[in-house]
Amino acid sequence: MTILNSLSRPDRHLAEGLLCSVIATLFLFFIDEGNYDFRWMASFGNWVVFLLYVVGTLPLYWLLARILLRETDSLKKIPLISLAGAIALIAVFVLIK
Repeated sequence: MTILNSLSRPDRHLAEGLLCSVIATLFLFFIDEGNYDFRWMASFGNWVVFLLYVVGTLPLYWLLARILLRETDSLKKIPLISLAGAIALIAVFVLIK
């Protein structure tokens, strides 16, 4: 049994949302801040910005985990939430610009 399956339903949605938020933010920092490497991790300021991005995107990923994919198995849910969240973030950035 996985750790996510052992959590209660509200805690599982939060854990899935947090995991997806961290994964998506790590990817963004990998391609943007570190120029395709992890040198950005050496700077304290980058970690502060990283945490702001995670906290800022967490509600979106939590909402996707809770509402859109509630019937899907946990292992299948994480890539689906990440993809849906990335599409939603791109849409928000396009609308803001």
